[in-house]
Amino acid sequence: MKLLVEGPTSKKVIDVAVASLDDLRIKIENTFSIASSFRLEYWEADFAEYVELDDLSSINDKAKIKVIVSETNTITNPWCFDVHIRNKSEWVSKGFEHTPYRSLLLQDSHSVYFPQEMEKVRYLLNQFHNGTNLKISKAYAIDNHRLSQDFESYLLRLANKHRSAPQVFQSTSWQQESNVTWRQWVLDHLLGIYSKCSWNQGTLTPVVTMLQGTSEDVVWQICQNGFAVVAARDDGWYGRGIYFTSYSNYALIYSLPNASGEKVLTINYVVPGACYPVIENPKDPQNSLIGKPCQKGYQSHYVRVFSNESQSFGLPATEGTAKSYDEFVSFQESQALIKYIIFVKD
Repeated sequence: MKLLVEGPTSKKVIDVAVASLDDLRIKIENTFSIASSFRLEYWEADFAEYVELDDLSSINDKAKIKVIVSETNTITNPWCFDVHIRNKSEWVSKGFEHTPYRSLLLQDSHSVYFPQEMEKVRYLLNQFHNGTNLKISKAYAIDNHRLSQDFESYLLRLANKHRSAPQVFQSTSWQQESNVTWRQWVLDHLLGIYSKCSWNQGTLTPVVTMLQGTSEDVVWQICQNGFAVVAARDDGWYGRGIYFTSYSNYALIYSLPNASGEKVLTINYVVPGACYPVIENPKDPQNSLIGKPCQKGYQSHYVRVFSNESQSFGLPATEGTAKSYDEFVSFQESQALIKYIIFVKD
C-alpha cells in the first residue's frame, strides 16, 4: 500500500509491504533517517484528527501518517538504541499481535556477535553495578516500542509536574520526620548514583540504571508486558511496588537459576522522581512500610540494607554502615524500561 508520511522535516509518499507495526516503523525510520525515538499518528477521518497508531490494521491504502519525535529524546539518551543496532536484521520478533517486542542476541557461550553493544553492557555493569567479575554466558538487547513510549511519556509528564508544581511532586517532608541525618545518609547514596550518570546533567528528572534478579520464565514476560507482571507478587518490605537494586551481587540473590544453572539479571533504566529515603524497619509493626503504597508526594522509595549474612540481612542499614546494598522501589510500571538481559554463570 501507499502511505503519505509527514516526517520531521518533509512529506513523502512511500510504498510499503509490511507485516507489523515494527516493520513500518523501521521503514519510516530509514526513509527519513530518524535517529531519535518517535511515535506514529494516523488521520482518523471519523474524528477529523490525528490519533496514535498502535495497530497496523487501523490504516489502509493512501492513509496519512505523521511522525512525532519525542521531545525528551536525543541520540545521547542511553535508553535508546543507536540506529546501526536498531536496524540489524538479526533482531527476532516475539510476543503477540498487541504486545510485540524484539530481542537481539549479543553474546552466547560461543561468540560475541555485537562487540560494540556488549561494551555498553559491560560499561553499565562495571561503572554502576559492581559487576566487573560477572561471568556472562548470554546477553540480549530488548526493544519494546510500546514500553519505550510509556517510559518516555512518564518521564515527560513527571518533568512537567515537577516544573509546574514542585511543592506537590517534589516533596521533602522527610526532613520533618525522625532521624533526619540517617535519612540524608540514605538519600546521599542515591544522589551519588545520579551524579555518576553523565546524561543527568541539567535535568529535572534524573534517570538511572538499576538491576533486577528474576527467573528465565518471568524475564520474557517482562519483555512483553513490562514490570507489572512482578509488581503484585508480594507485599514487599519497603512498599508494594517493583523492586530493583544497583548491586549485581544483591540482584543475583533474587534470581532463580535455570536448568543450566544460569541466573538472570535485567539491566533497566529507571525514573526515581522524588524519592523517599527509607529507614523504617519492616519488623517494627508501628512503622513498617510492608504492603503500603508510595509515600504521599513521592514517586519512589530508596533504602540502604545490611549486606552481611546475619539476622539483619536485608534490613535497613544504620547510618554510617561501611558496607551495604540498596533497594529501590518504583510504583508505576512505566517508571522502568528493560534494555538488556544477561545470563550469569557462577
